[in-house]
Amino acid sequence: MRILVGPLGFLLTLGVSFGQLSPARLGKVTEYLQSEVDANHVAGAVALIARHGEIGYFEAVGDGMQKDSLFRIASMTKAITSVAVMMLVEEGEIGLDDAVSKHLPEFAGH
Repeated sequence: MRILVGPLGFLLTLGVSFGQLSPARLGKVTEYLQSEVDANHVAGAVALIARHGEIGYFEAVGDGMQKDSLFRIASMTKAITSVAVMMLVEEGEIGLDDAVSKHLPEFAGH
């Protein structure tokens, strides 16, 4: 399983089978995004999910949304940093239970 943080602040859990992205599970991403549009929580969304450098999912939902739509990203530091850290965990570079001081010695003793 993989957990991704999106710009809407929600978590998506995608089933991965045999090293491939599951088309059935990816369809749930579109369903969820469309439900958020239908409920007027967001005007639209564009989502891209890749695995091993290959794009497995790329969809746009909402009025006027296109795959090349541009968005202003505000207050996304935590979401972007979390994804970057989880990528490092996935690559075995860091562990979730590592002390912060292991990677940032300035925090030793705090």
